[in-house]
Amino acid sequence: MKALFSVGNFLRNSRIPLPFKKLVLNAFVISKVSYFAPLLGSNKNKSKGAQKFVNMGLYWAAGVHNAKSFVSLYCISKDFNIPPLSAKCALIQTRCFNKWKSSNCIISYLVNNIPKTRKHTWTKESKILNDKLVSKGDTNAIKDFYWIRDVKRNSIKAEFYDNNKFYETNNYLDLCYDYPELSLGFQWLMKARCGYKFDASVAKAAKLVTEDCPNFCPCCFSGKQNIEHWTILCPAFNEIRSSESDKIKRIREFFDNNLSTNNNNHIPNNLNVPSTSSSNNNIDSNIDSNIVNNNVYSNSSVFNKVFNFLLGSRFYNINSREWKDLCNCQINPGIYSDTPFLKATAELLNNIIPIAFGRQRSLFNGFKKNLDKSVNAEISVRQASRASATNRDQNFVS
Repeated sequence: MKALFSVGNFLRNSRIPLPFKKLVLNAFVISKVSYFAPLLGSNKNKSKGAQKFVNMGLYWAAGVHNAKSFVSLYCISKDFNIPPLSAKCALIQTRCFNKWKSSNCIISYLVNNIPKTRKHTWTKESKILNDKLVSKGDTNAIKDFYWIRDVKRNSIKAEFYDNNKFYETNNYLDLCYDYPELSLGFQWLMKARCGYKFDASVAKAAKLVTEDCPNFCPCCFSGKQNIEHWTILCPAFNEIRSSESDKIKRIREFFDNNLSTNNNNHIPNNLNVPSTSSSNNNIDSNIDSNIVNNNVYSNSSVFNKVFNFLLGSRFYNINSREWKDLCNCQINPGIYSDTPFLKATAELLNNIIPIAFGRQRSLFNGFKKNLDKSVNAEISVRQASRASATNRDQNFVS
C-alpha cells in the first residue's frame, strides 16, 4: 500500500505519458508483490488483497480517479498488458517448481518425490498447477485464461473490447514516446477503448443532478453526450476536426463500400450498433460535408465502425490489401496517412474533450442538487452502468 501511494501523484498526472506510468506501476508496486509470487501461487483469495491495490493503480494511470464503474478493469489491464496477479504468481510458481527439480539442494528431493498424503502441501499444489498450465499452452494462453477467469467474467464492456480486437492495437502506447504533448489525448483514447461513460443519465443515477437535466450535447444542443458524437459528429468542433478530415473521409469511404449487402458476411453478428436517432438527423444539415456525409447518419453501422476504427478496432476479417494497409496505418505511417490514425484520434480528443467536458460540467452545475453528495453515489453509478450494459446500449463506450 505504501508503495502505491508513494507514486500516486505520478500515476494521477494526466500530462505524464501512459508508458511511463506503466513502468512505474510495474517497478514500484507489482514487482514487490511478485517477490512473494511462489508463495501466493494462482490462488485468487491469496492475491486478492494485493490485487486491490494494483487495480487502484491501473485506474489512476488511466485517469479514472473516483468512479471506477465508468470503465472496465479488464480493458484497462489489457491495454496496459498487465495481467492479473494470479496469472503472474502462477507462472512464477511453476517456474520455481520446474527449476528446483534439477537443483542440488534438499528441496529437489521434495519436488521430485511428492509425498502421497492427504495433507495439502506446496509441492503437491505446484504439481497440480504445473499440469494444469501445461495443458493451457504457451504463456500468453495462460495469461488469457486468468484474465477471463478473474477479471473479465460477464462484463459487456469487456466483450465489446474483445469483439473489436482492441488488444491487437494496444501497442499504440509506444506512440506516447513520439508525441508526449498528446498525453492527455492518449489517456482519453484509452478511456474510450475501455468503456468510459459519463452523461446526464449517469449523473442522474449518481444523484449529482436533478431529473430534469437535459440529455442533449451542450455544444450543439442536438446530439448525445458521448465521445463518439464530440469526436466525429458535433458541428461545434468542425474547425478543430478539419485538420483530420482527409483521414476520416478515407476511412468512411472504405466502410461505405464494404458495408453493402454483398459484404455483410464480413461483419460479426455480435457487433451491435446503436440505432439511428432523430438527434442525428437533426444535425445532418449542420455537418461539414467534407468530413462526414449523410451516408454515415443514414447507416448507423458505418458511423459506429468509423469511430471504433479510429480507436484501434480491427473487427473485420478481410483479406484485401486495402484493409491491411488501413490497419497498418492505425499505428504506423503508411500510404493513406503520414501519421498514424490513432495519433490523429489522440490529437482530436486532446483538443475537443476538455472543451466538451467543460461545457457539460457547466450544464450539470445548472441542474445541481442542493442536497449533500450521497454516500451511495458510487453504488448508484455502478448500477446505472451495469443496467445500461445489460440493455446492450453500445453508447457505453464513451
